[in-house]
Amino acid sequence: SDIVKTGLGGNFGNKGGAVIRMFIDDTSLCFINCHLESGNKANNTRLSNIVDIHQKAYQQEGVGRKREERIVNLDYRFLIGDMNFRLDYGNFETKDLLAKCTQLASQKKMSEALELLEKLQQYDQFNQSRNSNQLIADYKEGRIKFMPTYKYDANSNIYDTSKKQRTPSW
Repeated sequence: SDIVKTGLGGNFGNKGGAVIRMFIDDTSLCFINCHLESGNKANNTRLSNIVDIHQKAYQQEGVGRKREERIVNLDYRFLIGDMNFRLDYGNFETKDLLAKCTQLASQKKMSEALELLEKLQQYDQFNQSRNSNQLIADYKEGRIKFMPTYKYDANSNIYDTSKKQRTPSW
């Protein structure tokens, strides 16, 4: 295992990744659990942090490890965690689309509701990054069939109504 700190210029462990590598027979597996910078305007920082985690993990010699064992060379990689990617779509427009999705689902029009969710996923920063970042493009994600889980008012199922008015995101 290894850790890569990305908080405060790589000096603080409040952000970063924990990486676990294992071998099963001749197959190498890698699990990268990361906690990345939050906020709508921090997308470039998040992408840079993912690159840093991939480049810096397993690059120090030590007991049981040798230098230059690159994550990208492993057979299977799983990127998980609190990545904090946001939707680059207006807050009002997002909430309106989600309200329509909820209405369609309550009417048992699931295929139409899923179409709206897929439309919204086009604005997801992680998905948009696939076009310009090969490292991100190499990761595959299953079809998302649930509403965004960020950001609810405390103890409710109502999306953020605070002064911050944060846009719902996955």
